[in-house]
Amino acid sequence: MGSSVSLQTGDNSYLNFYQNADIQANQAVNAFDLIAASPELQNQLLGKNSILSDQSQSRLLNALVNEEIYT
Repeated sequence: MGSSVSLQTGDNSYLNFYQNADIQANQAVNAFDLIAASPELQNQLLGKNSILSDQSQSRLLNALVNEEIYT
């Protein structure tokens, strides 16, 4: 589903990354799960001004479609 990593930045503060997109949260989480649960994040990462490359956007879209089909 793409590369995901979490880095603690302080007490109850984490940067969760999906590809090169950072998502701040109060806990370490799988960034893809946050994206899958948030239409707002999906719009940001799949929209015209996305920080993701075209290839990363395609992978994310495919992963989201597959997630929807298999859940």
